[in-house]
Amino acid sequence: MKILLVNPPQRFYKKFIMLVEQLPLGLLYMAAILKKEGIAVEVLDALREGDSLCQQGDIWRYGLSWDDIAERIETFQPDAIGISNPYSSQISNAVMTANTAKRVNPDIITIMGGPHPTIEAFDLMNREPNLDICVRGEGEYTLKDLVKGHLIEKKKIEDIPGLVYRDGKKVLSTGEPKTIENLDNLPFPAYEMLDMEGYLSRHYKLTPEPEHPSRVIEMVTSRGCPYNCIFCSVKCVMGRRFRANSAEYVLSHIEYVIDKYGIEHIRFNDDNIALDRNRFDTILSGIIERRLKFVWDCPNGVRADTLEEPMLRKMKAAGCRHIYIAAESGNQNIVNKIIGKNTDLAHVERVLKLCAKIGIRADVYFILGFPGETLQTMHQTKRLGLKFLIKYNALPIFFIATPLPGTRLLEISRKNGYLEENFDPAKLMATISGNAVIHTDEFTTDEVNTIYRRANLECSIIRRARLLLTNPTFFFKKAFLHMKRGKRR
Repeated sequence: MKILLVNPPQRFYKKFIMLVEQLPLGLLYMAAILKKEGIAVEVLDALREGDSLCQQGDIWRYGLSWDDIAERIETFQPDAIGISNPYSSQISNAVMTANTAKRVNPDIITIMGGPHPTIEAFDLMNREPNLDICVRGEGEYTLKDLVKGHLIEKKKIEDIPGLVYRDGKKVLSTGEPKTIENLDNLPFPAYEMLDMEGYLSRHYKLTPEPEHPSRVIEMVTSRGCPYNCIFCSVKCVMGRRFRANSAEYVLSHIEYVIDKYGIEHIRFNDDNIALDRNRFDTILSGIIERRLKFVWDCPNGVRADTLEEPMLRKMKAAGCRHIYIAAESGNQNIVNKIIGKNTDLAHVERVLKLCAKIGIRADVYFILGFPGETLQTMHQTKRLGLKFLIKYNALPIFFIATPLPGTRLLEISRKNGYLEENFDPAKLMATISGNAVIHTDEFTTDEVNTIYRRANLECSIIRRARLLLTNPTFFFKKAFLHMKRGKRR
């Protein structure tokens, strides 16, 4: 039995290319488990290995061509192909990967996992005849049981929970997925199955600071979120119960990637790495005591209410250079009553002030265009973001509300007719590049787009003025590189 795990190419609107250089961690964990079971497995990162960017109308496509992917499948000749779908907006590329596999060999078993196949499994299977199985929820042990138990040992597929599969013309379920109770039982990701040096030597700079080192990887040390924000689909895949690797596991993992790959910068992609404060404090202490030399940030955002001055100072001593705070709105009522975040905006500001004093860069996430908002509340959000930028040099990062499958935001928007009638998940690509898909009696999509673009324009003007005044050499270097990049495209 040979298994090929594939990270598909991706598509983006208007040159907006984001997250293309992340390691496919989910596939690497699955590869490590299958390899441990003695199963022949290979990872194809078709997103990264293609290293090619092409324009198709107003869409930019990044990754291997479908013919190249077909050739790789034909060369490896897998019995089954596992396809990752990390974003609902990219579901068409995951489906096209399954279609490509069936074109090479109709007998290849096509398996898909990720948020969209978890939440929309039945709809997906009924629409896509070339998709054989959806793995719902956390996929590591489910995929292992499917491959080893069902495909190799011929056990009944009904005995493996967490699957939606095709039985003739029927699409059936084997029940709810199980969460992994002890994350320490997972082996480290199978980094060796990728060209790590290729990643590390060509990693796109996701942050503008010239001092950030280039040998960067991502790491996730916990799963699940107990909160219930209107826009978040994490709980649909990982559950609401917080589970985490032990501090010792995390420290060993950090030591491993530093020693083996010379890692200089780790991006902790936990949904909230500081939620268990005792665990987080123990990790920080271990980094300091073991003298692990690397810098780190946490791009998925940290709740401000988990941070106080002693913790922030310890984070700085342990190598933290950059955090992201999820404020979401500039209106406290929207934060509490509409979003369900219940974060105190006054405390967000206190944390930003402390970070400026301590020397940790702190940027802030905001979202515009929730049902229940008004144009006035969105302008409040813009003003608060600009205030944070001016006072604390905290970059406000604005997003447009994205109704992901499985979220309360999608449910409310559909129920109240805030979306177009035949809403397609592919439309969610648009929200990333500044095109709203939600409209209410209080605002139109064009009005949300205008506030979003105005907020980013004003941000850009303030940042460029500050950079010109504080670091003119770097300002002109950035301007030159930006001009060169524009010419190449």
